Amino acid sequence: MYYLYLIVRILLYPILRFVLPFFSKKAKDRLTFELRNLSEESTIQKAQYAFEVSSEGELEQVRFLMDKLLEEGKTIEIILCSESVEEKIVQIRKKFPMQVRVLRLPILRFNPIGHKTNAYNWLSASTFVMCRYDFFPELIFYGRKKSVNFILISAIFSTFAKKKWAAKSYLKFVYNSFNKIVCATDYEKNKMLKTINYSGDIFSFDFRCIQILKRQSAAEYKIPEYLPYGAKLIQYLKENISNTYVFGSFWSDELPIFDNVDFVKNKCFIVPHNLGVDEIQKIKSYFLEKNIKVFELKNSQTKKDFEIMIDQDREFGGVWLFNIKGLLCELYTLFNAAYIGGGFGDSIHSVLEPHLAKNLIVCGPKIERSTEYQMIKNLSDQLIYSVSDHSLVFPTLCKMRSNQGDLDSSSIELYTSESRLLFEKLFNLNENANVK
Repeated sequence: MYYLYLIVRILLYPILRFVLPFFSKKAKDRLTFELRNLSEESTIQKAQYAFEVSSEGELEQVRFLMDKLLEEGKTIEIILCSESVEEKIVQIRKKFPMQVRVLRLPILRFNPIGHKTNAYNWLSASTFVMCRYDFFPELIFYGRKKSVNFILISAIFSTFAKKKWAAKSYLKFVYNSFNKIVCATDYEKNKMLKTINYSGDIFSFDFRCIQILKRQSAAEYKIPEYLPYGAKLIQYLKENISNTYVFGSFWSDELPIFDNVDFVKNKCFIVPHNLGVDEIQKIKSYFLEKNIKVFELKNSQTKKDFEIMIDQDREFGGVWLFNIKGLLCELYTLFNAAYIGGGFGDSIHSVLEPHLAKNLIVCGPKIERSTEYQMIKNLSDQLIYSVSDHSLVFPTLCKMRSNQGDLDSSSIELYTSESRLLFEKLFNLNENANVK
């Protein structure tokens, strides 16, 4: 099977490498991305551990494992499949130049006999960690070596039933190639066990929890560094936490939520998912048409600007609009009740960050694709609710808050201890390596 794949790729090589980039800008950009491999050398010839990632989300899934290994002085090699995560991977390499080497996955430049044109030939580690999907045959067949401890992180199985017969057959082969699989939730784990008869070690855990907790633990330091008025913002929100609500990853088509909200008694802080000019303007216009003040927060504002907004909010009331990028994870720590957007569109956005910040959570009806929603719901029915209509969002948030006291940190402590134990199990630190 693998040799047939190699023959096909050899035949396709001239087209993918030379012809396609001539006609397609996307292919040309991909080729430029892959060619950066040629200009980089590494002092590391052989690594102890290998990771494959293709997005920032996947990097967050395995970052805890990478960081812990690097802190222990281990050497790692990273295969990145997408430009979207290149900058962060390069930063890791710059921080640990004697411990990290990097390869951009050759797709257009794939050549079976080359060192940097075939990941199978480039990889050297005895433990290889993949994340979610990107099951390229050269990666799978490297992991299938008897000498390799092959691990899959954040395995997603909920879409398996929708696949066609050929795809299902390949996926069954792929999943059974791994020594160890970590699913995001027990639901995904149990579904996989029933469907493919997996015989390796299988666990359920979401390693993003650790990265999120790490960011949130530093929130009171990062926010003032990020914003000139950050310390004042923290103080103001803590003073009013009993009647403040955050609307994270918010979309303008969710504005009917606010049709009957009293903005004098309740302080609502909106953090849009899309910070584009048009989206921001739609949100502002909705409130201004109702004669409701909008306090728009930006990076460029001063401490004095913020103090003026506070005075106006206390006198007239209004809605707060965060036109700030890259701070939502930390901002959740300043609230205890959150609405998470997207559920009245295609699917809810991430609810893990507000959950770990100990927020009660309400979202729209589109929750089917969210393993995070199910994970939180399994912990307690009282922590998160999905509502079917915009008009139910705010009343549900208020009711949840009145029925629930302060959330304890027991689940957070559980995540932290579980991550350490699972790290040891995955990397055979207290056990003998599995034999395929």
